[in-house]
Amino acid sequence: ERFLSAYLDKVVNNYSKYTAKKTCCKRLKGENKKLLKSGPTCHANMMFQDFLSFSKACPDQHWNAQTDRLDNKFWPYINFMVHLETAHRDMEKLIHRVDKYVCRPRKLCVGNDSLWNQHGASGWGKSGNEAVFQTKRMVKHATNADGNAVKRFYDRRTTELVEGHFANDYDFELFRFNRTNYTGITNLFLKLVGL
Repeated sequence: ERFLSAYLDKVVNNYSKYTAKKTCCKRLKGENKKLLKSGPTCHANMMFQDFLSFSKACPDQHWNAQTDRLDNKFWPYINFMVHLETAHRDMEKLIHRVDKYVCRPRKLCVGNDSLWNQHGASGWGKSGNEAVFQTKRMVKHATNADGNAVKRFYDRRTTELVEGHFANDYDFELFRFNRTNYTGITNLFLKLVGL
């Protein structure tokens, strides 16, 4: 869903203005003229399959593998991940862990109330009466790259290509990614239609 969301946000909803500004896009346009338009493209109506090729030739934080965003020497120091899909629940777990394993043993907490009650359970949202990440309105440029969108953009081949592109992320145990979480809907759909 993350890769599809990047495509919808940076290509479809943005009319490719974001991708066109990238230096590599200008380079690709020049190379493709010489190569009779073979290889990755950077045009305004880039299709999802074109974006797969483009993303490999034109790295960017919005569509690169997440494991590539941090130097390997830092991963041993990270022991918890917050996922946007479950941010409210994950943040509550994280704050309780900090309270239990850091704050309480070192007597860093103020008062007897838990960190969650002090800082996470309320004081967030438009009215200030919600818990941290309680609502799904936390992403200002949400693309709705959900199961319905996945069905529209993915077929067996694009599923394999995207999973290959993000293989390191799927294989990275700390992320707790499950291929079926992101493409299981597509695989079920493909089975139902006989592909």
